[in-house]
Amino acid sequence: MLIRDSEGRILLQRRSDTGWWGLPGGHLNPGESLSECAAREVMEETGWRVEVIGLLGIYSDPEFQTHTYPDGNVVQFVATVFEALAIENTGTRDDESLSVQFFSQHELPEQLMRTSRPQIADALSTVHRPFIR
Repeated sequence: MLIRDSEGRILLQRRSDTGWWGLPGGHLNPGESLSECAAREVMEETGWRVEVIGLLGIYSDPEFQTHTYPDGNVVQFVATVFEALAIENTGTRDDESLSVQFFSQHELPEQLMRTSRPQIADALSTVHRPFIR
């Protein structure tokens, strides 16, 4: 999910499995809608309550959506990425994030996950949404 604060900065999590920064997200649980899943995963991984405001896009391009985990497992994700507003920080998050931080578009970290790069670029563009990539 692409989350912005009141200043328009983007929330990123530094992942505990790779040490790289990326957009928070996760897997759908049985009985959840996509937007419920997105809000739950953001809460778990970042501690932020969010308001989902729209669909950024659906991403399946193997160039960006293929990921190799540290254990060697290779997967290709199909990501449904929502845009949201940060509402409240509860101060509690799980161990999937080493840290969470808001970044302006000019201060994005160099160690940014490949999967997040096109999604952030799309969010910063003025092109009509949603994107299908």
